This record gives sequence, structure tokens and C-alpha cells, in this order.
Amino acid sequence: MFRFFLLLVLLLTGCSSQVRSIKTDVFAPLAHNQGYVLLGIETNNDLDYILIDGPKRIRLSCDDLRAGTNYLLVDLPAGTYTIEKVRLARYWKFDLDEADYWQFSIEAQKISYVGHFEFVSNGVWWNMFARLELVNRSSEALVFMEQNFPEILSGFNLVYKGPGQDPFFEYMKSGREVL
Repeated sequence: MFRFFLLLVLLLTGCSSQVRSIKTDVFAPLAHNQGYVLLGIETNNDLDYILIDGPKRIRLSCDDLRAGTNYLLVDLPAGTYTIEKVRLARYWKFDLDEADYWQFSIEAQKISYVGHFEFVSNGVWWNMFARLELVNRSSEALVFMEQNFPEILSGFNLVYKGPGQDPFFEYMKSGREVL
């Protein structure tokens, strides 16, 4: 019985890691297979956490947002990740089933902007309607990085790795005008 309890405790604590977002703009080399993920958050709710699964299962909370912004910048192992679950401070929980839509990738030695997670709800406890989307706002993400993390941005390329394709960062890096 004791072994079962110990195994259960180990499994529960190993399910997801609480990570801390980058709060200060200090360039530091990353491990060989590490990259940054940049995720915007737009919501009219009090989020408790967002659960993301991939090479490292992580849990991001509102405490991870940089003060005065709606962005998360976190260093993680490179690979494919999926936003799996969102929980509100009011104990509402949303499981996100369409894995392809909620998937993104993190490239090693790059800043992977994966989109803005938009979560807007209307209604009350017994009749809640929610709209959840992962929206591409590359130009806003670039401005955020230039204003808040210029040192990190100078050392790592910013790439779009959310749903779909977007050549915006490549155009901006090449100095060509975006049409």
C-alpha cells in the first residue's frame, strides 16, 4: 500500500512542471536543444493556468505574465507542443480537443512566436459561452520584443511557429517592405 501511495505521489508531481517566464532582458546562451516560446494572452477572464504538453509538460499561470504586458516568454526544450487545457480562477475548465489547431513548435536557438491565445467569454456560471482561438499577431509580437527584450532579440531569430504559415518575420529581417 505504501509503494502504491508513493508511486501515486510521484506520478502526480511529475505530471506538469511549473515554469517561470523570462522577466528581465539579459542575453544568455541557451542549451543546445533549447529555444524560447513567445505566447500572447488576450482574455476577459481570470486565468488560473494553461496546461501545455510536449517534450516538457508545463503549466503557465497569470503569475508568469510580465508585469504590464500580456505576453509569456519561456525557454523550453525544442519540439512540438499542444495547448491541452485552460482553467479559470472560477474553477471552469476547458479541454481543447482539436490538437492540430492548438499545436505549435519551438525551434532550438530561436524565439518561436506561436500566436495570441484569445479566450473571451460571455454569460454566467450556468450559461457560459466562450470563444477560444490561437490568433497570429506577428507585428504586435515583434514590437513587444523590440521594446521589452532587445538584448534577447539581438541574439536569437524571431520566427512564427503557430498554426499556419507567416513570412512576416523573414520580410522584416530582410528589410523588404511587407505587402
